[in-house]
Amino acid sequence: NIGQGTGLVAMDSESYSLRMVTSRGNSLNTQLLSAANQPLQLTLFTSPSTPISGQNVTLLYSVKNNLTAGKIVQSITPQMDPPTTTGAATAVLMSGPTPTSVGSLAPGEMTFFEWTYFVEGNKNNQITYNATLANAVPGNFVTDLTQLSIPPVAQSSINEVLGGLVGILQMDFDSFEFCDYNQVNCETDTNNWFRAWNGTTSTEYIWRINMTNSGEEDIFIEEHTAMLVLRAQSGGGGGIAKAMFVLNNSTTTLEDGGLYPDHGTILLVNVTQTLYFGEDQAGNGHQHETTHPDDAIYAANLLIFGHADTNGNGIYDIGTDIAYSQNLPFQALVLS
Repeated sequence: NIGQGTGLVAMDSESYSLRMVTSRGNSLNTQLLSAANQPLQLTLFTSPSTPISGQNVTLLYSVKNNLTAGKIVQSITPQMDPPTTTGAATAVLMSGPTPTSVGSLAPGEMTFFEWTYFVEGNKNNQITYNATLANAVPGNFVTDLTQLSIPPVAQSSINEVLGGLVGILQMDFDSFEFCDYNQVNCETDTNNWFRAWNGTTSTEYIWRINMTNSGEEDIFIEEHTAMLVLRAQSGGGGGIAKAMFVLNNSTTTLEDGGLYPDHGTILLVNVTQTLYFGEDQAGNGHQHETTHPDDAIYAANLLIFGHADTNGNGIYDIGTDIAYSQNLPFQALVLS
């Protein structure tokens, strides 16, 4: 509360140099800056990066105070320009930014903002998003691009393309959550599951997401099914991938670390079920995988492997049931 009641008011658009001197003669110098003074480190990530027409797209925008020690940036207010499009593409703002602003960022601190857009258009139409800050230094902005994939078609047509009437798995993005394995019993402490947007680096989490098999046949899931997490870079690219292999469908695996055995669980047609992830490998000798050690935005993909229950007998028949795989790129998460 030092300095309270002095009657001084700092303007968001101005920069101030402050020096505090104690009665013992010790001093501390600091600067209060606005986004108009120096460029900040900005990152923008869209998920999914290749949406289908008629789908919501989430934008995650990070702002980091990458200035030298002692320089505090005040009043961080995000600004998203109207998206630019090609062809028949449109992007309608549904929500955001969340939050609308952040009071200040100390050196090295990072904050995040989120928007949701509803997109429509034709195949290969493009939408470009441009994010900056209110009163930003000219040129201090970041862009990211999405390209629309083919619009939805009839379920029967999709099944015919895949062959063997294999089902299509759909995810409930809002159900993507994590629980800290080392801090709580994730099975009994149900209130300690958090939406998987902001997590902590180098931490053992259990991850879960709801899946619905909207195809025509049940699907046996193999233990090689995994959630692949890799660094997301603005405009594409990535690296430092980690695979979080599928867990037993009971969170009591927090104690025993068990995996699905091969084809040990079935995703039933038109039934919503929860898949759990978090092991460092498929098979024996596994342990919980930790998150990446670096502060960054990461993209998460689900790699699903298994077999369709072709004859509908509820048993995996080697050589008869048709192999199934699906790559489900979904949303970003932030580790700090």
